[in-house]
Amino acid sequence: MPTTNPIEAPRPEAPPYTWPNQDLKNLVQLAPMSPYTRALLRIKFNRPLPDGCTTFEQIESWLATLPPVRFSSSPAYSPRPPAPSRNVEIQRGEFITVEARIYGSETQYVGWSKEGGVDVPLSVWQDGAEAVRDYVEAELEDYDPDYGDTDYGDFNTDGFEFESDMEDLMERADRMIRDRDGDSDE
Repeated sequence: MPTTNPIEAPRPEAPPYTWPNQDLKNLVQLAPMSPYTRALLRIKFNRPLPDGCTTFEQIESWLATLPPVRFSSSPAYSPRPPAPSRNVEIQRGEFITVEARIYGSETQYVGWSKEGGVDVPLSVWQDGAEAVRDYVEAELEDYDPDYGDTDYGDFNTDGFEFESDMEDLMERADRMIRDRDGDSDE
């Protein structure tokens, strides 16, 4: 009897792996051995990468062997409808006024000058120019200054505080939100 060799049909090549997003693919291409990349893949696919997967191609081939993972971009809960713009809320009267205060300091440079004629005794002149300078400066200190323009310098915020009772306002806001959304306890 003739022996027949079983004929094996060639296996079709696995389709290329479909990445959940381009950013993840780029990350794996750029840094396949990074501990951060590997940790992210472990979290995303709920299993560690085999030690032998050190290149992008090896990682992609390994991912193609995994059962499909459903990536959801929507949260498991139903989100609230998008909030209207804040200006629209204010126009509709959906707001609470909060009294607050911000305080700080500002450096102001105020130009001033003191000038006038100073009678310098000759005995001071005898002691030299430095003595005259000191004498005139001391005399001018007693003169009234003439102020020039104010020039503003550094601006620093030193603190912030609410002047309203925030606990009361938070409770009021909760009530208003429940009333607006129709979730009243009553």
